[in-house]
Amino acid sequence: PEASIEALSGEQTQIQKMVEEFNKRRQFVCHEFENLGIEFIKPEGAYYVFFKVEPEFDSLSFCKTMLRDFQVALNPGETFGVPGWVRLSYTVDIDDLKEGMRRIAKWIKK
Repeated sequence: PEASIEALSGEQTQIQKMVEEFNKRRQFVCHEFENLGIEFIKPEGAYYVFFKVEPEFDSLSFCKTMLRDFQVALNPGETFGVPGWVRLSYTVDIDDLKEGMRRIAKWIKK
């Protein structure tokens, strides 16, 4: 209980910094998907983006290929009841996120 009280009433500077950082990451990912012409659902409060891979790809196969061949971990939409879509989390460092998006773009463009 004490930790909860401190988390809610204590210093909030770090929280604001992380909110700003996650906003930058969200904007980056959304911008990249827009540039690639990929349909996506813009997150409003989450730390992940769903993007559409069908009909070109099956989402489960897409995720397996990205992990095996490109070392990018994604979640198939089937896990969340949205087949044909893939979930990308942007909780990683921005440089890792940029590299992951570069790899996704490379696979999609081929």
